[in-house]
Amino acid sequence: MIVRARLFVETLSYWTCATGATRGRLYDSVCVRDREGLPYMPGRHLRGLLREAVRQLPDVDADVVSLLFGPRDTDGIAFGSQIRIGSASLVAPVRALLEKMSREERERALFATIQSTAINDATGAALETSLRTYEVVAPTLLEAEISGDGAAFDERGAPQKPCEDWFDIVQRALPLIEGVGAHRARGYGRAIFSVAAYDGEASQ
Repeated sequence: MIVRARLFVETLSYWTCATGATRGRLYDSVCVRDREGLPYMPGRHLRGLLREAVRQLPDVDADVVSLLFGPRDTDGIAFGSQIRIGSASLVAPVRALLEKMSREERERALFATIQSTAINDATGAALETSLRTYEVVAPTLLEAEISGDGAAFDERGAPQKPCEDWFDIVQRALPLIEGVGAHRARGYGRAIFSVAAYDGEASQ
């Protein structure tokens, strides 16, 4: 069984995974960043996207989805899952290129600003005080670690037998994910997902 794999996310348009915080009067929403100030996609967000994609596969029933991603309690929180997904960071070649830049150059290369406003359907004019400004990230390539050796439990806390085909299920579900981050309904965050097993990490 394949134990670990790399999950690749190639963004095709501006995207943002927001912190929920603002930056004074400059931004109503800013991107999450790591300790080096670089953008990333939280594993929890990727997990939610992947769970929804797997759920759409016609040959995968709800019990398998629950096994792979954890059953949900009354608060909608998943626990006890076979699949574990880390946060997605910029791939090493991109990070190496950015390290050669100054902080100002890196900011210009990575980030941009978008604005949106609500429109009055009757007049076609922008609604007063509806202007919003968001920080977004330029298209790039990120990767995360995904593993299928987590401990899965049912709602009663009993251990479950792992799904041997988890990698195949994930691979088939990835084309169903069309976007990442906030504002996906507005065309931001278009992305292509792919997965590759670690060399030497597959066993029978």
